[in-house]
Parts: sequence; C-alpha cells; structure tokens
Amino acid sequence: MRTAVYDQLSLARRAILHAKAARLVDDEAESLRHRVSATHGAEPALIADLEDYAAREAARGAWASTASTLAIISRLSPTKSARQQLLVRAVNAMIAGGDLIRAKPYAQQIMSMRPSPRSDATLGHLAILSGDPAEAERRLGSAWRGVDRTEDPDLPAGIAQRNALNAMGRLEALEMVEWAQQSISLAVPGQPESADAAAMLGIGLGFLGRADEGLATQRTRLSAATSMTGPGSDGLALRMAHGWLHLATDDIPSALSELSAAAPAALQAGSYRVALYSFTWLARSHFSSGDWDEAIVDADRALTLLSETEHEWLRPLVRWAATAVPAARGEWETAEHHAQAAAAGPGSYELMVTCAGMATAQVADARGDHESVLRALEPVLGLLPREAIDEPGFWPWQHLYADALINTGRLEEAESFLRVREDLAARRHHRSTIARLSRSRGRLEAAAGRTPAALAAFQLGAQHLERLPLPFDQAKHDLAWGQVLRRDGQRRLAAERLRRAAEVFNTVQARPFLERTERELTACGLLPASRKSYDLNRLTPHEVTVANLVGRGMTNRQIAADVMISVKTVQAHLTKIYAKVGVASRAELMVKIHQDHSRGAGTSGTP
Repeated sequence: MRTAVYDQLSLARRAILHAKAARLVDDEAESLRHRVSATHGAEPALIADLEDYAAREAARGAWASTASTLAIISRLSPTKSARQQLLVRAVNAMIAGGDLIRAKPYAQQIMSMRPSPRSDATLGHLAILSGDPAEAERRLGSAWRGVDRTEDPDLPAGIAQRNALNAMGRLEALEMVEWAQQSISLAVPGQPESADAAAMLGIGLGFLGRADEGLATQRTRLSAATSMTGPGSDGLALRMAHGWLHLATDDIPSALSELSAAAPAALQAGSYRVALYSFTWLARSHFSSGDWDEAIVDADRALTLLSETEHEWLRPLVRWAATAVPAARGEWETAEHHAQAAAAGPGSYELMVTCAGMATAQVADARGDHESVLRALEPVLGLLPREAIDEPGFWPWQHLYADALINTGRLEEAESFLRVREDLAARRHHRSTIARLSRSRGRLEAAAGRTPAALAAFQLGAQHLERLPLPFDQAKHDLAWGQVLRRDGQRRLAAERLRRAAEVFNTVQARPFLERTERELTACGLLPASRKSYDLNRLTPHEVTVANLVGRGMTNRQIAADVMISVKTVQAHLTKIYAKVGVASRAELMVKIHQDHSRGAGTSGTP
C-alpha cells in the first residue's frame, strides 16, 4: 500500500515530503537518505555531510553503511572522474567489510577504468580475499610503486596494510610485521586501516614468538580506541585479533570473552570479514574448552558467512574449524565433507594449504588412518622453514604428524621431528604444545622400549595440562598414558587414567576415542563404565529449543527458519539430543517430550 501511494506522487511532491521527513527523523542515516531522495542534483552541502558520515562509519568499522554511502555520493557527483574515484572507494569499503559478492560486479567496472594506485590497491585487496596471491602481489606492487602521498595522503598506509595481509596469507611473519609497522607509521589520524594494521602487527609478533609483545601492542591500541570513540569503534578487528592471540597463548577464558564480544558486534556493524574470523576462532575456542555443541553453532555461523561473502582464502580455515567436532565424534560423513571442502588448489596461499592439511589430518587421526595423516600434512611440511607454521599455539599440526610417524614405525624420523618442536615449545614456555608433544614423546619412548622415559614424558605433559582448560587434550593424554601403563603391567594405575579419559570422551561424545578407551579397559580385565544417559533437563539451551520445536511437530526446515540457523545445524543438534535423551528417532523424541510434559516436567527453558 505504501509503495502504491508513493508511486502515485509526483516527483516534486516526493521531494517536498522527503525534505520534511529529513527534518523530523532523529536517526542520522535515515535523515541523510531522505535528503538524498529530496535532491535533484549535486548539492555540495549534502555531499559534504555524506562524506563526513561515511568517514565516521569507516572509523567505527561499519563497512556496509560506509560502502552504501560512498555509492550514493558517487551517483550524486557532477564529474566522471569524481564518480569513478568514489566508486573505487565504495568497492574498497565493501571488500574491507568482507562483502565480496557485492564488490565483484563493481570490480569489473573498475578494471575497465584507467588504472590508478587506488584502483590497483582495491583490486589487490580483492585478489587476496579471493585467494589469488600472484594477482594480489602484482596489483599491490603496482599500487606501491605509483602512489603519491601528496596527492593521496591516506593511500600509502592502506597499501602497506594490504601488503601485511598478503604476508599473513603467505605465512611470512617478518614481512607481515614490517608492513604492519609501516602502515601504522604512514597512517593519517583516524585512518581505519591503521587499526587493522595494529591487529596484524600483534598476530605477526605472535608468529615470531613475541606473543606477549603482540598482546601488549593490541591492548594499548584497544584501550586508546575505546577511550576515544567507545567500544564500537575501530576496535572490532583488534578485539578479534586479541582473542585469536589469547587462544594461541592458551588463555581460553580471555579468548572466549574477546571473541564472544567481537563476533556479534562485527556482524551488526556489517564488518563481515571480522565476524567471519571471530566466529571461526570462537568455534576453535569452544572446541578447546570442551563446549562442543557451542563450537558446532559457531562454526555453522562462520560457514553461513563464508557462503554469503565468498571469502575464498578463508575457506580452508573455516572448514578446518568446522571439521573438529564431527571428526572427534566419529561423524564421518560430515567430517569428510568439511575436509574435502577445505582443499587448497595449486598457487594457493600458504595459509590455505596449512589449514587444508590440518582439516584432512584431524579426520584421518580420529579414524586411526596414520598413513593418511602423513599424506595430508606433507604439503605443510614442504612449506618450512616459516616461523608462522611451526610457532607453538597457532597451527596445531605437529603432534598429529609426530603421532603418525610413530604409529607407522618411522621412529627415527619421529625423533628428529619431535626434538626440534620440543625445543621450540620449551623456549616459548607454551604449555599446551609441550603437553601434546610430551604425549607424542611418551608414545615414542614406549615404542622404542624405554618405558621409564615414556612415563616421565607423560608426567611432564600432565603437569602442563593440569592448569589448562583443555579437557579433550587431557583425556587423550590419559588414554595414551593408560595404554603405556597397561603394557607395562601397571593395570591399576592404567585403569585410573583410562576411566578418567572415558568419562571425558563420554561427556563430549567423542565416540572413536571412547571406543579405544573401552577396549583398553577391557584389556585391563575391567568392564567399561556404562555410558551416561541424559534426561531432557541436561540439554543445552540450543538443544532445548530444538527439542521443544520437534515436540510441536515442526520439520527441520521450519525449525531452522524459526531459530534462524541452518538445517544442517538443526540436524547436528538432533544427533546430540538423541544421544542425550536415549532415543533413536524423531518419533521417539516426540513421545519422550510429550511424556515429560504430561508428568509436568517439561524441558528446562521451554519458550
């Protein structure tokens, strides 16, 4: 009805009403929209106000509204050259926010224009996120050689920031730090790229083994951003990177705090790139802490963003995060799907190759397919030496490769491989890496017949794990320790370790690992502890919601639309619900829910 009435108004009448509306509304963006609709041509005052608004939106990381505003200014500008320059800036904002689907058609227009340093910088940025390092380096090199700081004062810092991003993709830590520092030094006051550069500087320092320095750099910049412009400022990328660095340094609670704040804030601001990173690292943080159902939800959010933004270079990273839970739970079809989707083709960024290898390796490791682990990680090994790949805490592949070498009888290779990584982890005092490598060391010493050395290695790992909130790692450590104790004839001590491991594996539903543990308990002459059965009140809040909607007779698709999650996430929740409630089908679950409701029990948190 509104559209019908609006279409019947004359252009002059519409302009009058929009001008009045612009004075009535309180929201600045809405007022500007009405002013644009009220104008018939280029009005310098309106263009100036739009420019100011776009600059402020960019400063707070609201790239979607920045891009939309710049596109409007481009249409209002009186000259062709001005329109083209503004279009390049609008596309740059789309790319900065991670909206590649929207940016790509405009990028085709930019390619038809006369080349300039700014257009090359924009197209180079697009090439990075599209996973094309050769094109990115060609474009960014051209932009850097041609830039004139007098003519374009903010562009050099932007090009340097993109070079730092490109170096991160290549996993070239020193180059990443140098470009990030250059970007920060070249930035004009308030330039948004400097916040991204500070975020990358912290990660780059972490890649070089200077994580404390990286955290301090990010913390200082975050504090300044918050004090000047509030928590919704350019601190979004910094908060995400701060959370990632906390995760890499074993501070899981701080990682969860930072990333839980950054992910929804970035999504609301339209900074899809930061949201994509944040949900991915949040999934990894929840996986590490043992909250696997939340990890599934976070990974699914990241996957949804990935499909909506076509961030090709982050595809293996997101798929690696999404593979973790189904692989550990023995949900092979889902795990294999994610691992295959993580594959990196020829000419890909080293970051993509590393994440693709880890995704495939963690599925093979859960299956006990050790030769496949080695094949998956050979491309990663071929990228060395690169500090960023071997630095403890960032890419946890080393223990998988060491275990696979041990399990295939390549003990001398395992010894050489482990020694280098153990020394580095000890120098960095990185507890989780020391613990994982100690587990591998214990298995290696046991395989070589040196049981006392093996038990000493397990004891060292346990000392580091006891202060970390890593239940799955602790359980895997207890399983390996129990296996060695049992083979040494120490059945009582073995049973203690194995029962502890079984309890954790049962709780997180890590079926392949639980089955291995139960076999060891049987070999100890003990019956495995009965698996836990759960009632409806033991479900997570997400599972409660899904269970109740199933009880109302809704289909998976209807539930997905109602709760605003994907059908695949609904299916994942149902798999967990069936296991916890002790049913085998949707029909049995509905009966169970109705029985509990008829007894007045209900499910906790019923909507």
